[in-house]
Amino acid sequence: RSTLLQIETNTNNTFVSDSVILNLPVRPLTRLLANSDPSLFPNGYPSVLTDVRGVSGTKLYVHYDDAWWRNYLNLTFGEFDTESSGAADPPLQGRYHDGHTRADSSGKYRGFIEAVYAFMDGGYDFYLPYQTGMTSEPYVVLEHKKPSEKLLLEEVHRSLVRFHNNSLQKAYVYDKVLNTPPSLALLSTWGPEAEGFGAGVHSTLRGSGHYVMKRALQPSPPLRLYVANEAYGALRNADGSPGQHHGWAECSIVMSENILNTRFGLKRPDWIDENIYDNFIML
Repeated sequence: RSTLLQIETNTNNTFVSDSVILNLPVRPLTRLLANSDPSLFPNGYPSVLTDVRGVSGTKLYVHYDDAWWRNYLNLTFGEFDTESSGAADPPLQGRYHDGHTRADSSGKYRGFIEAVYAFMDGGYDFYLPYQTGMTSEPYVVLEHKKPSEKLLLEEVHRSLVRFHNNSLQKAYVYDKVLNTPPSLALLSTWGPEAEGFGAGVHSTLRGSGHYVMKRALQPSPPLRLYVANEAYGALRNADGSPGQHHGWAECSIVMSENILNTRFGLKRPDWIDENIYDNFIML
């Protein structure tokens, strides 16, 4: 007979079951289990739950009244990386397709370019001082009215223009774009200082992504306690093999599907291609 598991909520409700699937961010998950009845883990706390760590990240969206990358260069998709760093040379690693733009009646676009979307690099440390505080929104607005923010906007602008120098020269708009700085920027740094850090993106601390994901599905067998969350589910490589990085809702969904299929006997849904299911979902 399976060990019965009892869950008590802060609303004084109690649930008893022989099987429990926990879909929680890693910090609430580990705190819940660490503060549970010690007899839950007679063979010791499952070490796999400590084998991942949260990854710091940065996003910076820069707004232009003249979306020059689209209006003059027709750049609507793709990524760029300036591979630059330094006090007067902000590291930029962005994408043309991830910033919202809008056209006016003449067809001229204005809007945001995603100048930075990076994890686990020097960009986080570079931009963190400008993240002066977050209220109800997970980002801060950078504007020209503050000297430090104006300095950053101008440096980011110069770096963007320098990176696109050849294309702007060929379009005969280099000087025009250089002299049209951004009006504002939205910055979000995701790290230990941010409320809620510990959910979203993780990396493997020990072992392989496949090892972590497979063990975390049922971290303390034969106890029918299962885990499905982004921190332990591995993002797949091009050939379908689990990689070293963990993140996004897809990892939670993939772990859930593995649990339902291998532990509860549910079969592949008809709407999922069999090849995709076998190579990119199942372990």
